[in-house]
Amino acid sequence: TGSDNITGIAQCCDVGTLDDESFNQGCWEAVKGYGDENGIEYNYYLPSGEDASDEDRETLIRQAVADGANTIVCVGYLYGPALAWAATEYPDCGDRKSTRLNFSH
Repeated sequence: TGSDNITGIAQCCDVGTLDDESFNQGCWEAVKGYGDENGIEYNYYLPSGEDASDEDRETLIRQAVADGANTIVCVGYLYGPALAWAATEYPDCGDRKSTRLNFSH
């Protein structure tokens, strides 16, 4: 199945909270549901403030990888530059043995 290669899921948000009744909440409910259904650990990462920078978003991605996530959901269009950075930082993205970064907005 598709979950065979997923060992950890992270959701990285750009602004807001997990109970925002919008993108963050919808994605988080999906992440939790998938993780629970497939016995996969999951976690979330929120920026420290509403004025988070691209570097702050890169730090969230880096922390998620360090914490063991190999599937990362980045919520929001503000992640564009951080995802471009991640493509060079993690050149094997998409390889089933490495981190897959998924962009959701």
